[in-house]
Amino acid sequence: MDTQAKADSPEAREGRLKATQEIQAGRFAGVVAGLLPKLLGETTRAQNPQLIDDPRQILAATPTQGALGDLAALIARPDSTPTLAEIDVPTLIIVGEEDIVTPPVLSEAMHAAIQHSQLITIPEAGHLSPLEQPDAFNAALGQFLRELTLAR
Repeated sequence: MDTQAKADSPEAREGRLKATQEIQAGRFAGVVAGLLPKLLGETTRAQNPQLIDDPRQILAATPTQGALGDLAALIARPDSTPTLAEIDVPTLIIVGEEDIVTPPVLSEAMHAAIQHSQLITIPEAGHLSPLEQPDAFNAALGQFLRELTLAR
């Protein structure tokens, strides 16, 4: 869901290193403020701006060491694209239509590489598609799980 198989680009890695430095310097709130606009899709920000409070509260409550660990893991994330073809189980890939953190084109590439995968694009959603469009997200996941159950 709203993810990618590629390693960070040099620009993304540099951004994460800068965020790490900001957090270490005690400016975690500034990092959160810069991240929040990227998480929700344009439609959500325009039509449902109060939804920003949930991820804001979650991020604000994140322990500093946890945030630094997350950033370190993302910086070190290898490119898993070559291994996608090895996945041999039913796979559901969900992406928000307006996701700018992991754009739909990255999900489309994963879908093309993973046999037996399904790709669902959630309209009017960004990086937090289950929060932004819970009915569409739950319907997609529910249908996938029903199909798995019927296939058994």
